[in-house]
Amino acid sequence: SGVCVKIKCTDDPKLCPKGTKCENGECVAVKDEVIECKLESVSFAYNEHTLTAAAQEIMKKNADCAKQKGKAVFVESFCDERGSTEYNMALGVKRSSAAEKFLKAAGFDKLSTKSWGKEKAQSCKDDACWSKDRRCDFSFKD
Repeated sequence: SGVCVKIKCTDDPKLCPKGTKCENGECVAVKDEVIECKLESVSFAYNEHTLTAAAQEIMKKNADCAKQKGKAVFVESFCDERGSTEYNMALGVKRSSAAEKFLKAAGFDKLSTKSWGKEKAQSCKDDACWSKDRRCDFSFKD
């Protein structure tokens, strides 16, 4: 009927909407609320830049976290030491682009990317080690 009524939360603090808390029986906005979430890395298969189903689940969480925080995100891609420097740089660009495209499709576009190629790769002898270098890392920029 166009009449606004303040919600009383003394009986049930869960009545207050997100971003508010119960104070003196009324729902009030929370100032400088600390949002607890973190960005997780995603892994890639050898010579691949497409996001697996598992990586897409992580990316959904990353997108939600990024939107909640509202800060810009820096995407860094890495490759293992196999292959030429040029090839791995291009593969890293494709990996960071796949992550960027996913985040933009999820409604978050404050992004910057960097491909390290194999520049920061570990010296390895087996796939268990190499697989750690086939990834994208995400961090917030202030």
